[in-house]
This record gives sequence, C-alpha cells and structure tokens, in this order.
Amino acid sequence: MRNRARTVIGPAAIAVMALSVLIVSPASATHGGIHPTFRPEQVYFHCAGPAKVENANFQATGALSPWNTTPPAGSYQAGNGCGWLDPGHTEGGINDANYAGTFTGNLKSITIEAHNLLLSQVDANNIRRITIGLTIDGEPLLYNFVDMTPEISSTGLTEKFLISIPNLGCTKDVLDANGNVVNVLTDGLATEDGDGSAVHQITLTLDSTYSDRGGAWVQDATEIPSGITFNPSSLAQVKLTPDDPAIC
Repeated sequence: MRNRARTVIGPAAIAVMALSVLIVSPASATHGGIHPTFRPEQVYFHCAGPAKVENANFQATGALSPWNTTPPAGSYQAGNGCGWLDPGHTEGGINDANYAGTFTGNLKSITIEAHNLLLSQVDANNIRRITIGLTIDGEPLLYNFVDMTPEISSTGLTEKFLISIPNLGCTKDVLDANGNVVNVLTDGLATEDGDGSAVHQITLTLDSTYSDRGGAWVQDATEIPSGITFNPSSLAQVKLTPDDPAIC
C-alpha cells in the first residue's frame, strides 16, 4: 500500500484560509459607484441691509436675504428683525420675498419655515395660498402654490408656515438574491460619494397670493426664526413636489 504523507496545518495557515473564505464570500461582496449620504443642516434667514424693509435693501443694492447657520441674535422687541412687504394682488421680483444662499453636499429634501405678519386681521380659520419658487444651480425646480392653514403664533401677530419639498435627490440599494448590496441607484441632487462637497447655489421665493390682503414675510428675530432645514429627519405635513422629482 502506498504511504500518504500527512500534512499538519498550523494556526497561522488556518487563519489565512478563513480570511480567504471571507474575501470570496457573497456576504462581503462590494460594488463600485457612489454611495451618497445626506447631511442635515438648519439655516436662518437674515437681513440683507440696514433697512427693516428688505424690499428697500433690494432696490438699493440688489441683494437678496441671505442665510447661514447662526440663529437670530435677539428679539424683535429689542429692535431685531426685518421683512419683505408682499402685496397680495401682485407677484414677482420685488413683490415677493427673495432669499439666496448655499448648501454643500447631497440634497434629498428641504423644509421651509416662514413667518408672515399679516397687514389685515389674522383669522385662524382662513386657508392661505402660498406660491413657492425654488432654483438650484441656476435650474428652476419648482414654481407652484399650496393651500394651507398656518399656525397662529402665541402673540397672535404672525402666522407660521411649514412646507417641505421632497424628492430633490434619492438613493436606492440594489440587492442580489442573497440580500447583498450590489449597486446603488441615484437620481437628482444625490450626485456625490458620502455627504458630498459640491456647493449648490440656491434661491427661494415666497409669495402670499391673497387677492384681498397683503402681508409681510418676517425674519431674523428670535420670535420669527424663519429659515430652511436641509435634509430634515422628517417632513412637514404640507408638501410640494418638484417639477421633475428624483426617482430611484
């Protein structure tokens, strides 16, 4: 009978073999392409100039109300804050509230918090029609209206509007038969790996399309912290879909 050599496998060799199995195992399959994530950020609208009426600042310099992550510095009772006068029977340009700023990274949705000081009597039972315009990187993504009942402030002087715009970007994992991620579908403003580093130029317009009353979009005071939440963890009850929504 032919003698067979006996091979003894040491612990180090066993470890190498185990590692090899893990590398080729379907459970650890990798794939190319980008893997976008969505960084949340809250920003606040600020005054564009010395005048309390932003329309006057716009006429003087052409500046739109800017935003950044710094909350309003103080109360309107202490002299803080400003606003855009918004005649109810007109729209466009100086007759709207106009904001401009940036956001860095992938974007899937935004929530707008806007406060309106009505020049006529506040009525909690009235439905307001608000037109919103959104442009990102020079591309108009939305210009549409929404009917909603705003929240009356505790002072009874202002109304708060919360409106979300979803489907600006999206991702979807593609799985194989074993449940492993083999690809990632992306669309819209989900264009970079991780949080992303592209700086997006954004403009926003708000118009109170009342036929029988005017208003004033107010901001930059602690009682009226108007602004935008980018990539919020949850959406507002009222939503407006972009003209060309992202689909994954």
